[in-house]
Amino acid sequence: MARLRPILAFFIVMFAALPGTAAAELTYVIRGVDDPLKTNILNHFNSLQFGPQVQLTDRQFDRVLEKAIRDAKASLRPYGYYAAEITGSIRRQDSDEPVLELRVKPGPPIIIESLQLELAGKGSKSATLNGWRRNWPLNEGSILDQVVWEQQKQLALELAGSIGYLGAEFTTRTLELDLKRNRASAKLTLNTGQRFVMGDIDFGEHILNPGILELVPRFEKGDPYTTLLMERFRSDLWQTGYFTDVDVVEIEVPDSEPQRVDLQVRTSTEFRDHYTGSLGFGTDTGARLQGNWSRHPMSPKGDRIDLGAGWQELDDQFAVRARYRRPREGRNREYWTVDTVIKFENMDLEFKLKPEDDDFIQFANGNVDERHVRLGRLKVRNLGGGETQLFETPFVQYINSEKKFV
Repeated sequence: MARLRPILAFFIVMFAALPGTAAAELTYVIRGVDDPLKTNILNHFNSLQFGPQVQLTDRQFDRVLEKAIRDAKASLRPYGYYAAEITGSIRRQDSDEPVLELRVKPGPPIIIESLQLELAGKGSKSATLNGWRRNWPLNEGSILDQVVWEQQKQLALELAGSIGYLGAEFTTRTLELDLKRNRASAKLTLNTGQRFVMGDIDFGEHILNPGILELVPRFEKGDPYTTLLMERFRSDLWQTGYFTDVDVVEIEVPDSEPQRVDLQVRTSTEFRDHYTGSLGFGTDTGARLQGNWSRHPMSPKGDRIDLGAGWQELDDQFAVRARYRRPREGRNREYWTVDTVIKFENMDLEFKLKPEDDDFIQFANGNVDERHVRLGRLKVRNLGGGETQLFETPFVQYINSEKKFV
């Protein structure tokens, strides 16, 4: 086949360059098998082109066909078919386009006769990894599928890494094939090694006062490493609203005791104003309009303020809201909060026999003014190793409501 490639390349260049001559790509037709076997066979073929005037010798056609048959047989082996019988031919269609047709008999597949799947190391009792072992799809009596075999191996390493066993590796991974009996013996041993823990955090240079960013992580140094905690850490940094850019680099330190993952955090911060607004219509409110402004951080203290105003057509209701939040110095994940609401609306007093009645009697109209101020302390409690959070807010509240009807 190596000698044939220069010849084919010569034909492709020469005949594609001739005026009025179009090169036709060799079409492959596979019969006898369906997907995924059919698709995998086609993926193993190289694209070849022949000009309409190309006249290959019988020997050259045979070499192209032999190569296609060899590639097809190789493509079936990952799916457990090592004894395939394949015949084929090359012909030209009425359109003069060349067609290579293969007729495939996959033969008996390789069956897994014995399976040994083991976990070793500190994480051998892990519910996550034992769940992977229980759900292993290639059990005794199954057709050997090396695509699934490799996928499951990769999945095991990903699961191990997700719960902190970043050095996990397969110390045994063997597939012994008996091609005469079409049987296979499979052995896999995953050694998890030690579990990594959360290490030091370097927040780098930023404009916030010391102690502000240190309140963000849901974990303490020495807590078990998990990818979920890392996802939450990145998300929590963004949700503070302090940053225009956040980059967290994980640095594995396997030589430490215990093995740990240090974090390098780099952020960009701007004192930013945020504006949002909406205009809509609802059957229960009529037209409505809302606008909000927020600034966070307001200062290096990490505080923020949110102001909003809204109006709705029903009852001519107008409301103004304000919220201020500031981290408590020296208190982990604790904040002072102040919320204020002022609302005005014009209300009709109506009498109906039943709530669903369309008919009613209006006997008064007036204004309702409401004002309330709430002062509180927000504390964020981490549960389940930081996987969930509980927001606790003890507060005191002043409420004033005035109603005037005529």
